[in-house]
Amino acid sequence: MKSEIKSAVIIFFTVIIVLGVVYFISAYNTGQIGHKKYTKSDQASTNAPSYSNMIALSKTFSQSEDKYMVLFFSNKDIKESLSTTINTYDSKSDVTKLYKVNTDEVMNKAVLSDTENKNATKSSDLKIKKQTLIVIENKTITNFITDEDEILNTLQ
Repeated sequence: MKSEIKSAVIIFFTVIIVLGVVYFISAYNTGQIGHKKYTKSDQASTNAPSYSNMIALSKTFSQSEDKYMVLFFSNKDIKESLSTTINTYDSKSDVTKLYKVNTDEVMNKAVLSDTENKNATKSSDLKIKKQTLIVIENKTITNFITDEDEILNTLQ
């Protein structure tokens, strides 16, 4: 009986030590402790602004509406005027739905190219050089806008 209690205590403390080691390794790797520790202000400066209706590149041609727009943009290069226009447009209720694709995200980088494909019918064929607004009707691109002023005018 005494040996069973001794074994149980040893197992208990072994489990506690193993869990503690796993916790500290995880905390160190995620930056909660140690040299990688980040503050809230560090996170805020690296987080890009968030908009409603963000989608992945792969979902560009698979939205449920018959007509909608998709804005491809880089948070690194977006100007305040476009950011404000996007927020204003999103607050309206009687407009064509606007989806956004952040080309800074790894899964969306495939759309960036030295050439443009304005006649794509699937996401894997779509190619843009820079910030672009496309209008899609019945799964077909009907308008392909790359000029920043024209994008702003379309969204106003």
